[in-house]
Amino acid sequence: METQRREGIAARAGRWSARHRVIAIVGWLVFLFIANNVGGSVSTKHLTTSETHDGESAAANRTLERGGFARPAAEQVLVQVHPGGKVLAPAGRSAITEVVSAVSATGRVTDVRSPLTAGNGGQVSRDGRSAVVLFSMKGKADTADKRVEPVVRAVGHVAAAHPGVRVEEFGSASATKSLNDTIGKDFSHAEGISIPLISRPSPKNVWLPGSVTSNPSR
Repeated sequence: METQRREGIAARAGRWSARHRVIAIVGWLVFLFIANNVGGSVSTKHLTTSETHDGESAAANRTLERGGFARPAAEQVLVQVHPGGKVLAPAGRSAITEVVSAVSATGRVTDVRSPLTAGNGGQVSRDGRSAVVLFSMKGKADTADKRVEPVVRAVGHVAAAHPGVRVEEFGSASATKSLNDTIGKDFSHAEGISIPLISRPSPKNVWLPGSVTSNPSR
């Protein structure tokens, strides 16, 4: 008797579950359903540019935001040839030219700077193998990821047309879009997991959290 009085909540809940299996199973399924829907309904808070920094960097960004200064999202496209090659050779030049034309044609970018333009030699690596095309997204930086998809597609088409040259875009807008797409797919996959309903549970086969393995009739 003394041992029974000192049993924990888990043991008592286990015996109750064993005696009321149907109620316990239905309650557990209802709990899972509510938890899944509440979790999916929680809105996501999008951080501003200044909120993603800390220290002096964050302070500087907050000053710029309060002052109303335009701070576009910067993007870059890497154009790189095989080791030993030169990006300013015909194959690399062709890819660079097409990148500049493709991103400009989207109408979503501004301030496009080509490494082929005089005075932009700093956009070519020292070994001459790589170069970057620089540009900025139009509009606010904090929402640039919502507008960058046509640019990403345009760069992808250039990359497909030049299989011998590495053509890749990277920057705050494209990186944020890629991350959001990945998270969105993961959530969609999680929400698609179904919970099978159990009918006529067998006392020997049904297990509930906190349940005990002893015979419920004892």
